[in-house]
Amino acid sequence: MAGGDEQLEVSTKMVRANRKRIILLAAAFLILAGTSVGILISHRQTSLIPDEFLAAAKTTGYPLYYPTNLPPGYYFKAGSLHASPSAVVFTITSADGNPIAVTEQAKPSGFDFSQLSGTDEFQTSLGNAYVEDFETRTTGSIVANKTWIIINTNNPVGSDAMKQVLASFISVVH
Repeated sequence: MAGGDEQLEVSTKMVRANRKRIILLAAAFLILAGTSVGILISHRQTSLIPDEFLAAAKTTGYPLYYPTNLPPGYYFKAGSLHASPSAVVFTITSADGNPIAVTEQAKPSGFDFSQLSGTDEFQTSLGNAYVEDFETRTTGSIVANKTWIIINTNNPVGSDAMKQVLASFISVVH
């Protein structure tokens, strides 16, 4: 009987050791897979950003953002970007073909952002966002850590569309 107990004990130790190896291999695989997915997503997002944004990001002293996942029919108007050290201005075109002006600038020091308000206030991945939906136009704003994004229209696009535009901004990596 003693030989059977020793054999069972050795077999139990082997099972435990194999279990540990399997868990370590699974953990290593998950870490590798997660890292690979992160790199692919980062590369994919960067490749979605037009070259003119990437070039402008190198000249500003503050983070620059690009709109992705815009509402259906909305798009960044190629060639509309104008960059200076103090501001970056570009146009998004709405589904109706109307221009939407976007300004990005360094977040001014001394400005009391707590005074901003809108018909809607919500949180984006960049910071607080505000929408004001008037009868003749819609405005939006994001107060990010170092950048203030201001969006204006001459024609109303609606609160929901403006919220989607505001939520679509991602960092331009340079």
